Amino acid sequence: MTSLLGTTDHGIGQGSSDGVFRIVSCSRLVPLKRVDMIIDALGKLDKNGLKIEWTHIGGGSEYGRLLKLASAKLRNIVYNFTGYLENKDVIKMYMDKPFDLFINVSSSEGLPVSIMEAISFGIPVVATDVGGTSEIAADGITGRLIKANCTSDGLSELIRSIVCGSEQMPDRGSCRRFWEDHFKAAANYSALCEFIIKQCSNREGKNS
Repeated sequence: MTSLLGTTDHGIGQGSSDGVFRIVSCSRLVPLKRVDMIIDALGKLDKNGLKIEWTHIGGGSEYGRLLKLASAKLRNIVYNFTGYLENKDVIKMYMDKPFDLFINVSSSEGLPVSIMEAISFGIPVVATDVGGTSEIAADGITGRLIKANCTSDGLSELIRSIVCGSEQMPDRGSCRRFWEDHFKAAANYSALCEFIIKQCSNREGKNS
């Protein structure tokens, strides 16, 4: 039996309603997370007149370099680097602020809890097909998977298509339902406990 991890239910979040398309990413600011690719991709859209706001949650060794890169490339797109936040503060941000897309372009992953949390709030995801990401960023169900070697040009075009509406993304309800079916902690932990109890009972029955 495979027992999946899960995250706590904090309810579904809301998307933007003021004409601004809000993107969020959440990771340590280290090279393998490739946050510079997000900056490069958004930089290619900076003069397109699109109303985009990007928030990155997380700190790390690349913080200073990436902040300078964003300052140089993003003149019209609003951006915000929160630095390191406690998980409770990340959750509060998802509860209080509307986000329309979650992006993860890491070159290596396990089974990303950051994506579990995003889809629990109904936020569609664009993520690289690495590690166990495809188990969460289900193509056409919770978002779009992109190749691990995707370039900033490809990411930029995908973001543009999503913002403009020519690339159809799953709705928030679809993302939320997938999370409920696969990554809801209360359900997963309960199922695991029932499995363990059953296995113990079977073993005791065989030994009696």
